[in-house]
Amino acid sequence: MINKKNYLFLLLLSIIFLFSCKDKKVTTGENKIKFSQIVVDTIAHLENDSTKPSCSLKMTLKYPVEAESSTQLDSLQRIFIETSLGLQYINKSFKDAANAYAKSYVEDYLKLSKEFDSDDYMNSFSFNYEESVLSKIYFNEDGFLNYSLDVFSYTGGAHGMGGTFCYVIYLKNTNLITLEEIFPYSSLSSIGEMIVAQLIKDRELKTTGQLTEDGFFSVEEIMPTDNFYFNKEGMTWIYNPYQIAVFSLGEIRVSLKWENLKDLINEESPLKAFVDNI
Repeated sequence: MINKKNYLFLLLLSIIFLFSCKDKKVTTGENKIKFSQIVVDTIAHLENDSTKPSCSLKMTLKYPVEAESSTQLDSLQRIFIETSLGLQYINKSFKDAANAYAKSYVEDYLKLSKEFDSDDYMNSFSFNYEESVLSKIYFNEDGFLNYSLDVFSYTGGAHGMGGTFCYVIYLKNTNLITLEEIFPYSSLSSIGEMIVAQLIKDRELKTTGQLTEDGFFSVEEIMPTDNFYFNKEGMTWIYNPYQIAVFSLGEIRVSLKWENLKDLINEESPLKAFVDNI
């Protein structure tokens, strides 16, 4: 009879681990930055059996490979690795970091499987885990780089959870920009009111009460967040499921034109000159 310890050892030896990495160059925008794209597709079945539960990881990630200087490139790569894969990988190349992330994902899944003894549970659909990550470049002009990560994770239960997370880099100092660096705190309530008004307009409604009926939470408390990106038209805020509305409404995006926001921008903000020159 195989005891539990030996079974777990065999389990580790018998997983299927498929890893593919494809690299291709893509050029975006007017900044002197070029990107490569890495595609990771990993699956691990328990006991080397396709009928058994598995974990799967799919990532399509862009990352910078050329910039105005080696110093800027190094800083950009560290930011992309930290936001896409995690702080613990910043001392690796992007490819090595992605490979290490995939390996860790599988190992964590196998460690979790050790906690369950029930064959019924281990053979159930609920132990099929999934994760996907997709990066997008939104804007790469005039000294700014906007990108996002679309993330989805399923670890059992009624449904998985997903979200989009945005990052804005000011290339002059190669730092991420936060909302407080763009707008003074005193303006946030006014921007929140603009966002609510735009939601009403976008959904072809007439009152805030109708937003509540549609499934929005505490409409009067909706505020701008750090989850934003921008282009020459204006700023877009992304609210992920459950953040301001019920899950069934999914991801909610709200865009405001610069003409409505420009007078609220901090004079010392890096966006001030950008918006004034549009």
